[in-house]
Amino acid sequence: MNLMSSLDVESLYSIFKDSILFGNELTHRCICLESGDNYIIKSSTKESSLRVRKEIEALSVLDHPCVINLVEIFEDRQSIHLIFQDIIGNLNPLSRLLQMQPNSRYDEKTASFFIGRIISTIRYMQNKNVSHRNLCLENILVCESPSEIDIIMTDFTSAYVASTKTPTLNGLEGEGYDVFSIGVMAFSLVTGIRPTYSRGNEDLIINRICGCIELQHLSADCISFITICLDNIGSPFNNIITLQNHSWLTNPIRSSKVPLKAIMKLQYYQRKSQVSRALTLSLSHSLNSDQIINIRKNFFKFDRQDRGEISYLDFQETLRLSCVISENEIRKTFAAINVRNTDFLSYHEFIAAMISEEDITESNLRAAFGLLSCHQDVITVDDIRNIFGNNFVEEDFERIFMDVGLSTYSLISYLEVG
Repeated sequence: MNLMSSLDVESLYSIFKDSILFGNELTHRCICLESGDNYIIKSSTKESSLRVRKEIEALSVLDHPCVINLVEIFEDRQSIHLIFQDIIGNLNPLSRLLQMQPNSRYDEKTASFFIGRIISTIRYMQNKNVSHRNLCLENILVCESPSEIDIIMTDFTSAYVASTKTPTLNGLEGEGYDVFSIGVMAFSLVTGIRPTYSRGNEDLIINRICGCIELQHLSADCISFITICLDNIGSPFNNIITLQNHSWLTNPIRSSKVPLKAIMKLQYYQRKSQVSRALTLSLSHSLNSDQIINIRKNFFKFDRQDRGEISYLDFQETLRLSCVISENEIRKTFAAINVRNTDFLSYHEFIAAMISEEDITESNLRAAFGLLSCHQDVITVDDIRNIFGNNFVEEDFERIFMDVGLSTYSLISYLEVG
């Protein structure tokens, strides 16, 4: 997807004046004038461009159900504007919800659910060589809808992205600091006490937490979990999977079976051409959270290891538990969904395979066309090529485009896509 645009953001989005608190930052809701869909916009001055570019770099490589979805970027002389996917439902920072609880604290079961979600998200980020480095309750949004409660992680302006695993990701510079922050958040959720901390005063925080009288009311498992997180600061984290499997965490109970209708959608997806699947992947970013709520639930069923993406073995096991299906059919289905030809299925690749054509609206199509074309009148072959990523050679692209009658110079209008 083409994220960066030099066009005037106000020529494409109508921005509401009333601001909303989005994590630690003020944002505004806005409406796309092309599609009529709702989004969230965050505008930052050029003076803070370094922090904003860190956020862009991190979010450009992340595709996870619990990470805010960056849709588009605009840059003008004064500001950088980030457009995020809107989130439907009752949305509140976890810090605000904590204040609303009896005695301003959560019971351990609820707290461990939130912390478990945060840890599985951090595990995914570590696999992508991304460290958040500013984890706090204000940056964890809780989305409550009639059918589920879940989290959205925001504010990646302090994030660090490494090209490969390096020592700079450990300790205070990355993974270790994220895990330390998780320990502080867990302590705050179960005691209602909010230690003020920043880099450099970690020892003071550890001493305050360890000497807190409130600890005597917590379970041994809870204290063990917090202690492990706090002990991690300043040293490489040995294995976040070990922490993810800690006995204190409440893992959500999931049905092992996927509805037959959902499996039929995945198999039907095979029939589409590779170009059509790529365009559907682009379209998946225009869907709102209400449209994909059931797809999100099915994604978690396939993601059996809570890693934020679906391995072939997890995909295989989930299908075998749900229906009678051959190994060859499983391989073909996985390959069809895997548009970018990587080792795992990403969140939006899964959404693309599961969305029903009858659920796609005219506004979805217009929004997707605008994003893919950078708000021009036509889509080029290069626009489509960018969707596939870097795991194809030129001969692959020639075959992919030839199969649907496209050449290097082909231009596709909205009428042809719609």
